[in-house]
Amino acid sequence: MRSICLSIVSLMIMLILSGCWNRTELNELGIVVATGVDFKDGQWTISYQVIVPSNMASGNGGSSAGTSQPAVHVFSVNSTAIHQALNLSNLEHPRRVYVAHNKVLVIGKSAAEQGVGELMDFYFRNTEPRETVLMALTEGQAIDILNKLSPPEKLPGSSLSDMLTKESDQVSAYPVISVFNFALKMNSDAKGISVPVIDLAGDKSDNREEELETEDVLKQTQQPLKMKITKLGIFHKDRLVGELNYNESFGLSWLTGDIHRTELSFPCSKGDQTQERAGFTVNSSKTKITPRKSGSHYVMQIKVKLKGVLTESTCRQDLSNPKVIREIEAQIDQQIEDFIHTGWSAMKRLKTDTAGFADKIHRKFPSDWRQIKDDWQDELARMELDIQVQSTIRRTGLIQKSFEQSEQD
Repeated sequence: MRSICLSIVSLMIMLILSGCWNRTELNELGIVVATGVDFKDGQWTISYQVIVPSNMASGNGGSSAGTSQPAVHVFSVNSTAIHQALNLSNLEHPRRVYVAHNKVLVIGKSAAEQGVGELMDFYFRNTEPRETVLMALTEGQAIDILNKLSPPEKLPGSSLSDMLTKESDQVSAYPVISVFNFALKMNSDAKGISVPVIDLAGDKSDNREEELETEDVLKQTQQPLKMKITKLGIFHKDRLVGELNYNESFGLSWLTGDIHRTELSFPCSKGDQTQERAGFTVNSSKTKITPRKSGSHYVMQIKVKLKGVLTESTCRQDLSNPKVIREIEAQIDQQIEDFIHTGWSAMKRLKTDTAGFADKIHRKFPSDWRQIKDDWQDELARMELDIQVQSTIRRTGLIQKSFEQSEQD
């Protein structure tokens, strides 16, 4: 009798729970791969780069009849609130905009200067948008970046995300940052954040992408405009306060320990005015920052240790000589120290603690921090750095002399 009752109850539960009561079919979703945020006249302009599935099938991202059509569709929605734009998107797009697969968030300069606190609130208050989305800035309008195709990839949003990631892993001049890490730094003691800047490089007067269906443009091997990472935007709290060039940003990466792998080029010897140079690939790097108190102020001890291989050399020195290797390592040490000083000077110019020094002082000197936190910008300007760099050349390559030197021998 008991088994019969259990069977009846189980059958009733199966009947009640059968099916997907809140299902959404794939052909009802507009999957977003990139989002752009602009601000103008008191309103947000949210742009969505949505996948066009029918144009993903062909080999060239096109549809049929020998024409090439983009695999994405870009449209914009104006609204007073960021989340409201998702609902208003139905006025322009036949499918429900689905942002859970968004790869990158591009912020226009006007929106960055206005402040992105409301944008952070949108990402952390709602369940669908993910905090792992990568962030990027642009000097102009974010929609211009989303409209730009990026051959040979079919999805420009995914291409831009890969570009940011690979730059951070291979060059390390413009560290990649996600929405989660942005919010984490925005609520730290330092409140300084860096975000890569994406611009359109090339001849803007010859941008003919709107003519993609013509045969002449399809035969072009190079587009007049292309996306390029050019600078590093610096935020204080949620507002953009300035930008760093390549050398300043590269120095900041050494200072903060964001170097993963990179290349260095330097003269063969100190004070060498010839064209002879050597190339060094950094395979591993570690930066340790230790705050020390000096009187009533602070000194940041920066210890950088790196290892790598010599990948290029037109120098006339004999690389089999240990003394020569030590001289080259000293050249590398000096160049990295110069980069760090350049990044540090840029930090003081913008009066923004992008290196996170405030958090380190707070942890080591908590009682002091309570006294100086209200005047932290002035304290940051008086701070000094004690930089110690130690590089190690693990290999010099398959040959010990340059080809020019070998010919003379």
